[in-house]
Formats: sequence, C-alpha cells, structure tokens
Amino acid sequence: MSAIGSVAGIAELLRDRGKIDHFGVKLIRNPLGLVIVGGLSLSTAMTLYVVPIVYVLMDRLCVRLTGRSSAAGLKRAEEIKEQTDHGPEGRMGEPAMAK
Repeated sequence: MSAIGSVAGIAELLRDRGKIDHFGVKLIRNPLGLVIVGGLSLSTAMTLYVVPIVYVLMDRLCVRLTGRSSAAGLKRAEEIKEQTDHGPEGRMGEPAMAK
C-alpha cells in the first residue's frame, strides 16, 4: 500500500515535460520519476513473488538435507501447547487444586 501511495505521489514527476528556471535552464525530472517508479515496482514484485519462492526452495533443501521441514518446530510447539492447555494439571497449566 505504501508503494502504491508513493507511485501516486511521484506521478507528477512522470508527467513533467521540463520547466525553465530563472537562469533559462530546462529542468527535466522525468528520468528521476521513471527510476523511482521502476525501483518501487521492482521491489514490490520481488517482495510478493521472489521472496516466497526462495523460502519454498530453501525449505525443500532443508527437507532434503535434514529430513524435516523448517515448519516441524512450529508443529512441535503446537503439540506442546495443546498438552499444557489440556493436560492433567488443569486449564492453562494451573494446578487442579487452584480452581
């Protein structure tokens, strides 16, 4: 969302055809706008597509090398949480007599 807002704010630079300053020099900011919009678009695309793909590839490599997924720790943590929430001690790890 912030990239979209930034591109919308910089759209004025893309439409800039050049203005003449008080020294008679034509100021052209169109290339600056193109670079900024291109950079924001590329970084957004990399964040949305490239990063998840690299994560999946690294997870597959982890499975191939260790035999376990990187999410195995999350599954084990969930199992431990369920055991402590519903174990013989009572609710949320409290002793049964504390009720």
